Amino acid sequence: MFKHTMKVATTPARSPHFGNTRRSSRSQQYAKAVVPDIIDDDIETTHTYPETTVDRASFVSPKSKRRVTEFQYRVYDA
Repeated sequence: MFKHTMKVATTPARSPHFGNTRRSSRSQQYAKAVVPDIIDDDIETTHTYPETTVDRASFVSPKSKRRVTEFQYRVYDA
C-alpha cells in the first residue's frame, strides 16, 4: 500500500500577520468609563410618585428640578 510520508502538524500554526488575539480581563471600554463623583447609597429616602392627574401637573422632579412631562409619565407607567 501507499505509505504516508508527510509530517502531520499536531499544534495549530499561527500567522505572524495577525496581532495578539488575546483579550485582557478588563476591556478598553472599562478603562474609559466615567466614574461618578458621588455614589448615591441613600436607601432611606423615599420619593412619592404622583398618581393623580392633579398631582402630576404640579410634580417637580427632585433630580432635575423640572416639571415632569406627560410623555415621561407614559414611559414611567409602561
